[in-house]
Amino acid sequence: MQAGLSWHLADGSMGRKSMGNYAVALRVAPFLRIECKFWLTDDVWTGSCEQLSITVQAGSFEHAKSEMEIALGKHIESLLREAQRTSTGQAA
Repeated sequence: MQAGLSWHLADGSMGRKSMGNYAVALRVAPFLRIECKFWLTDDVWTGSCEQLSITVQAGSFEHAKSEMEIALGKHIESLLREAQRTSTGQAA
C-alpha cells in the first residue's frame, strides 16, 4: 500500500492522493496538567497555582477556573516569547 492522503467520497468510494510538500501553520492548544488549588472564602472563589505564583479570584468556581486557564495560557505564552527573544539575541 502506498502512503498518502486518503478520503471517502459521499458515494462511499475511496480516493487516494499523494500529499505534496506543504507546510501548515496553525495554533495548537496543548493539554497540560498543572496543579491548582481553589477555595471559597466570603463568597469569593480563589484559585492559586503555587508553582507559577499565579492567583485569581472570581464569584463562582467555574469563573475562577476559567480565569486560571487564561492566566496560565498567558504565562506560558510570555515564557515562549521570552525564549524566542533570547534565542534571537533580543534580550529584554
